[in-house]
Amino acid sequence: MPEQNSKPTEFIDVVFDGPPSHESGRFIEVEDPNGWSVNAGEWIDRGDGTWALRISPESTARALYPMPRAKGWYLDKDGVPIHVDGDRYNRVGQHANNDFHYREFAPFTMLRPVPQSAAEVLADVRNMIGGPNSGALLHAEVDKIAAKYGVTQ
Repeated sequence: MPEQNSKPTEFIDVVFDGPPSHESGRFIEVEDPNGWSVNAGEWIDRGDGTWALRISPESTARALYPMPRAKGWYLDKDGVPIHVDGDRYNRVGQHANNDFHYREFAPFTMLRPVPQSAAEVLADVRNMIGGPNSGALLHAEVDKIAAKYGVTQ
């Protein structure tokens, strides 16, 4: 069973370029504890010359989940696979993008790491071809495949 790897962070920061005063600082962005930009809401034109950053419970919940950084495959909140490779995210059926766009799909559940799954599959292959003394050439090929997928015995 996949485990939930993303736990909510404790806070988000609304960042300004100065402190509150009669000439208050300007809004810069909303960030998670790591300084990553988060989409915490929607800008609303109030029609009276003022604007509001509308922060809904749903957008706040999404903003509090950190983006996965470990390379691998994850399921998003809708069960759609997302491949993570550094700071690039590729949701199945969409173009690769940065984490800002993909926060709306949080939280994420990491699927089993490739080496773990490959180790199980290759163990089954070894059992099919016999013990360690039979089919030495085949076992050598299985060892090559194991190395390719990061399997350590």
